[in-house]
Amino acid sequence: MKIKINGLKKGVVYGNRDTLDVSSVSMDSEHKYAVAEVFRNELYIAVKIIAYENDILICEYVDHYSDSDDCVMLMKYYVDWECIKYGFCKLILWAPEMAAKWNGSYEKTVKRFYFDWELYKRSYEEKHGVPCPKRNPIEV
Repeated sequence: MKIKINGLKKGVVYGNRDTLDVSSVSMDSEHKYAVAEVFRNELYIAVKIIAYENDILICEYVDHYSDSDDCVMLMKYYVDWECIKYGFCKLILWAPEMAAKWNGSYEKTVKRFYFDWELYKRSYEEKHGVPCPKRNPIEV
């Protein structure tokens, strides 16, 4: 699949291209947000979907995650959209070889992609009854 990412930060992708052939794309149920796997098990880019035109997904850059850990042999990443009602999704690493290091767990959240910071902040404050102590990671 081809994806065009407006506002992509310089240096995220070699050659500073904004139109990419990606390995896979995971979308939320309403097709408002997506996480594109640019390089298998290495680079994931979170985007807000603008349109789908001429077989190209047109998006706005949100954030990215990259990893090049060669020591883990059996691993895969997947996107958990369960928290999108709070404005974010999770990128989860499944790696059974890491169970001893992760206290018996095969999975670990390696990145949260915040698509709607105001929704997250409001939800946090309603749930916990205190001001959200976190700062918007996109603005940091």
